[in-house]
Amino acid sequence: MMQDLSNLKLAIQSNNKEHVENIYELYKQEVPSFLYKFSSKQLNRLEMDTMASVLIPFDLPLPLHEVFAVKSLGNGNCLFNSASFLLCHSHRLSSVLRLLTAAELFVNANQYARHPKLQFAYDCPEITYDSKNLFAILLREEACIISDPIKAVIKEAAVTCNDKKWSGMFDILGLASVLKKNIWSVYQDCNDNIRPLISGVVEPLICSTIYHLTWRIPCLFCGLEMETLTVPLGNPLSQTTLCL
Repeated sequence: MMQDLSNLKLAIQSNNKEHVENIYELYKQEVPSFLYKFSSKQLNRLEMDTMASVLIPFDLPLPLHEVFAVKSLGNGNCLFNSASFLLCHSHRLSSVLRLLTAAELFVNANQYARHPKLQFAYDCPEITYDSKNLFAILLREEACIISDPIKAVIKEAAVTCNDKKWSGMFDILGLASVLKKNIWSVYQDCNDNIRPLISGVVEPLICSTIYHLTWRIPCLFCGLEMETLTVPLGNPLSQTTLCL
C-alpha cells in the first residue's frame, strides 16, 4: 500500500490522469457500500473520549444524550482511521481511504476548487474573509502558496498521498465522495468567522446517508494548525457518526 501511495503521488505530480484513475479503480472495491452495525456488546467495549465529548456543540442535529466520542488512533491518519473504524470496526482501510481520497481530489480538482461548500461560504454574511483568503485558509502549508485554485487542489491531492500526514478540509470534501455519503462536519462553538464553512453538511458528488464528523480541538486558522486526533462518535441507538 505504501508503494501504491508513492506511485499515486508520482502520477499526480506528473499529471498522469489515466494512471491515477487505474489506481482508483483497483482499490475502490475494497470500500464497503454499507456500515457494519455495532452490537450492544461492541458498544459497551468502546472507550469514551471525555474531552472530545465535551466539545460536541449544541447545534449537532442529534440528541446529545445519545452521542458520545470514542477514542481512536491519532497518528496523522486520524481522519481515515476514524472513517475506517466506522466502516469495518478496525483501521485496516485507513490507507485505502487515504489513497482513494487523494485520487478523487486530483481527478475532480476543478470541481473541488468550486465546491458548493465554498460557494455557500462566499455568500455567508457571517464570514468576512474575501474569497481568495478564505480558500487559502483551508489549504495546508504546501498548497497555500499556490494562487491558482485548481492547481492548489491538485497539490492538496499530492500531499494527501503522504502516509500519516494530517488531513485538511479538502480531505473531508474528497472523502465524502469516496464514501458516496453526506458528511456532517461538526465544529466547536468558536471561530464564528470561519465556522459556517467547516461546520455542517459536506455533500459528495453522489450522496445518500449522512455521517457526522466533529473537530476534537479548535483549529487555529491562518496558522493552519489542524493536526488533531480523530475519534468516531458512538451512539447507543446505532446512529452512524464520525468524530474528527
